[in-house]
Amino acid sequence: MVFRKLILLLLVVALSENTKAQQITYDKADSMTYAQYMLGNWKDLKATGENALKQGVDFPYLRLRIAYANFVEGNYSAALNQYKQVLKNDSFNETARLYSYWCYEYLNRNDEASYHASKLRDSFFINSGIKPFGLLRVGVESSYKMPDDVLRNPGAYYRFHLSNRLFLKLKLEQAMSLYKQQLTIRSNLNSGNPRLTLNDNQQVEYYGKLSYPINSSLILLGAYHYLNNDFGGTTYQNHIGLGGLTYSMPYYEIQGDVNLSSLAGVNVKQYNAGLTIYPKGNLNLYTVLRVSVQNQAASNQIVFTQVAGSKIAKFLWLEANVTLGKLNNYLDADAVYVYNSIDPSLFKAGSTAFIPLKLKLLLHLNYTYEQKENAYELYTYNQHSITGGLTWKF
Repeated sequence: MVFRKLILLLLVVALSENTKAQQITYDKADSMTYAQYMLGNWKDLKATGENALKQGVDFPYLRLRIAYANFVEGNYSAALNQYKQVLKNDSFNETARLYSYWCYEYLNRNDEASYHASKLRDSFFINSGIKPFGLLRVGVESSYKMPDDVLRNPGAYYRFHLSNRLFLKLKLEQAMSLYKQQLTIRSNLNSGNPRLTLNDNQQVEYYGKLSYPINSSLILLGAYHYLNNDFGGTTYQNHIGLGGLTYSMPYYEIQGDVNLSSLAGVNVKQYNAGLTIYPKGNLNLYTVLRVSVQNQAASNQIVFTQVAGSKIAKFLWLEANVTLGKLNNYLDADAVYVYNSIDPSLFKAGSTAFIPLKLKLLLHLNYTYEQKENAYELYTYNQHSITGGLTWKF
């Protein structure tokens, strides 16, 4: 083995010196990148391969080697660009299909991964551990909300969620949620003897979302969210529907969706446009920009959201977010979270830490600050929230 590596190293050095003064040929590109591949010399392999492509030397094994070098180094988007070109010329190349699946899995983009898995033979499912049907994730989260208003008691939010494949390309996400809080309402303020009424606010929710990749770049989304809200003895049946499309490329995603809802008797329309970028081709750095336009009660408002996340240690990711605009019946994260509280939020910002506890178990801890408006007396107050959750990936 040592003797073989020495021969390969000498071959790479000889060909490299000979290539400096000459245009690279097919044979040289093939020999050099193969030797660099066998030596695990990923940096030089990428340089040699990119140089060959610039000079018009292009063949499937060259792109597969460049892709694998990027895959090993963790730049999954760069690898996908090469695999995409291989599949463009040969859609039956199962090496490119399989590694495209893994690249999208490591980017946490399950829908795109499922599309490529659907093009593989059954034997690849068995050998790679890909399941066409079954659970993908299951998790729980709980949030404790602390308003600094004496008229507002602390609130609690609980959510259980799971996602599974119904078929290889059809994914279903579901969640059950509960929100509870007590609010004090003051009346007869000008009488000198104001009356205080304590009201229970409880909301039970069900959420379901289907996603289906039409092709390797286009994903169809549909979601429904039901909320049963009881406030002060009055019950409201609330319904939300979402339809959208995601355009997916290796380094970014663009999503557009339309949300139609009836919340406490108010019809709300919300139109969202979002852009997610992976500058380094992985989850070590990412950012999300989202713009939402709301129409309700003959008025329009715009909400901006910015999210940025980065890996700062071996087992720690940090994510920061800020939302600007009045969150009155605002729908977030494909209508998973509904901001329909009695007191609307005027500003929201926070940070989340993601900590892998085991290979398949992820812990997340979040702090959120909100500036809220008392809906009855129109003054503002602050609210602080602490959220914790666990997710198990199958």
